[in-house]
Amino acid sequence: MYEYIDLPLLKVLGFIFLISLVVFIASKDNRTINLLIMIVIVITMSINTRWNYLTTIKNIDHFKHNRILQCTNGINGTLYRVSKKSGWQIGNKNHFYNDIFNIRISDCESLK
Repeated sequence: MYEYIDLPLLKVLGFIFLISLVVFIASKDNRTINLLIMIVIVITMSINTRWNYLTTIKNIDHFKHNRILQCTNGINGTLYRVSKKSGWQIGNKNHFYNDIFNIRISDCESLK
């Protein structure tokens, strides 16, 4: 399930989590607020990971049924149209790949 974690979001929330943890340990006054912040961060990461997993499963199903997917490259935001007809394949559990491109399946949406 680790392959579905959104790494940029994890970095930001992890930084906030560490700050909250340090304040939680050092302070005796704001413990409930810091504890709530840490719980919200864990819940947010869990929901985001589950959302990426479900999106990946849905997009793989659409791909297998010869639907065209519009995908965004996470690095520069370039849009790609992904389909079996255009030579794309499913790489590992969560990536489409072509000759030189590798795109996360969760970064795609089906075109109607």
